[in-house]
Amino acid sequence: MAWKDSYLIGVSLIDEQHKELFERVFDFVGVVRSPALWNDKQKKVEQTLAFMKDYVVIHFKAEENYQEKIGYPFLEEHKKIHSDMVDYVLQVEKEYLKSGASESLMQRFAGRLMSWLINHVASEDRKIGDFSKGKLEASKKMTGSFYEATREVFDLMLNVEASPIKNIDVSAKECITVRIDIYGDREGSVIYQFPKETILNMVKMMSGMEVSEIDEFVTSAAGEIANIISGKALISMSEQDISCDISPPQFSCDANETFVDENTKIYVSTEVGKLTIAVNLIEI
Repeated sequence: MAWKDSYLIGVSLIDEQHKELFERVFDFVGVVRSPALWNDKQKKVEQTLAFMKDYVVIHFKAEENYQEKIGYPFLEEHKKIHSDMVDYVLQVEKEYLKSGASESLMQRFAGRLMSWLINHVASEDRKIGDFSKGKLEASKKMTGSFYEATREVFDLMLNVEASPIKNIDVSAKECITVRIDIYGDREGSVIYQFPKETILNMVKMMSGMEVSEIDEFVTSAAGEIANIISGKALISMSEQDISCDISPPQFSCDANETFVDENTKIYVSTEVGKLTIAVNLIEI
């Protein structure tokens, strides 16, 4: 049995490492099970032992870092599975050297390694992928609540249609950044970035006055708009049995405010300008 796309978990780094492991392990199994003389197989066997000893540690660490990043609830159990396999590989290497390159030991090692790898990737690691996809879908749902709230606010307050776009490039001196902290069933922050042109056009439309610079009046208006959008989004989330509250707006002129995940960003385009919203919330 070789690599199957059904083993993909949807995390590119881990999937690529899994493919490498499958290629190496099944190449090793082929060598061990071939009719060639054992002396002719030893070089490949020893290369595989050296590879497994180093690579599984690198791969397991990458997996564990990803699990920690997404808050995987079975991280400690998964670490134990990894630790047991690392111990087994090291023990096999030790016995191999002590036994004078035992072919019987390598036959047993190949059989167990093959079975372990298939089960681990197809079963245990699949759970990581499923959990990650569930988190992503939940994140998209929350992000969708903020996007719909943004559309509603622009329609009601400005009679302007808002549409999603792919990306916005904003330099540090060209925007107001508004941060709304959220607490409750979800905690974190929502960060709104209003480019200078956008927020000036919005305030001009609302006030009916010429506005040419970002001042306290404009900044305050931006904060309240972010507050209103957040409030409407939380009402929508409450209909999904997610109860949260918000804190007063905090302001910055830094467009480089940290965004946790590209999947949490909403890029919005309107006839008065563009804006970016990042929904950085975790489940409590």
